[in-house]
Amino acid sequence: MLDLLLVTPEIKDVWQNRQTTPLENCSVSVVSREGLIKLKTLSGRTQDKADIEKLMEIEDES
Repeated sequence: MLDLLLVTPEIKDVWQNRQTTPLENCSVSVVSREGLIKLKTLSGRTQDKADIEKLMEIEDES
C-alpha cells in the first residue's frame, strides 16, 4: 500500500522529520513512528485509533 501525503502547516513537522529509504530501484520517504501516530490521531478514524493502540503497545514492550 502507498499513501500520499499533502503537507499542510499542521503536519509540516511530520514531513520535515521523514526518512528516505531505498526500495528496489528507487527511494521512498517514510514518516517516523511518532509522525505516523500524529497523522493517525489527526484523522481520527476507527482503524487509525486501533493502529495507534498497537503502535503504543509496541513502544511499551521495548
